[in-house]
Amino acid sequence: MPWSASIITLFGSVRPQSGSSAWRQAYAVGQALAQRGCVVCNGGYGGTMEAAAKGAREAGGRTIGITVERYHQRANRYIDREIRMATLLGRLERLVRIADGFIIFPGGTGTLLELSLVLEYTHKHLLRPKPMVFLGACWRRTVEQARGEQSANAVRRYIHFARTPQEAVTRVLRYN
Repeated sequence: MPWSASIITLFGSVRPQSGSSAWRQAYAVGQALAQRGCVVCNGGYGGTMEAAAKGAREAGGRTIGITVERYHQRANRYIDREIRMATLLGRLERLVRIADGFIIFPGGTGTLLELSLVLEYTHKHLLRPKPMVFLGACWRRTVEQARGEQSANAVRRYIHFARTPQEAVTRVLRYN
């Protein structure tokens, strides 16, 4: 698969363990994206990041992991191409800019930071609008509040919610 394929960045938690519901969902998303010819990009570490990368690789797809040089941890074994950034902020910006679309899983403050960056950059026209699909209900209230604050309809039309991994993939690829 060429590196010029659509790159979909996934944001989620490092906490889900193999076999958990969140891990299985991330695996299914990675697999479905690869089957549709997309490159799966994420932070490259464990949890949903590792699950999605494993799903993509086992479906014959390619993966990118964007990690931080200052952390002593390297990318998980399912990452084909590791991009090491000097700082966390550099990593976040690269995850956002490299993407043709985003799927956001439930997560903690790191995931909140990532999705906030996407929303703010898009709202301020620092980033062209890209589809943002939220899997599950975790972020609905937060995103609805943020979406209500944003006046540009162009931003609003790119925000979607999905109940299943397959629905998330279908929605994110609708614009690519």
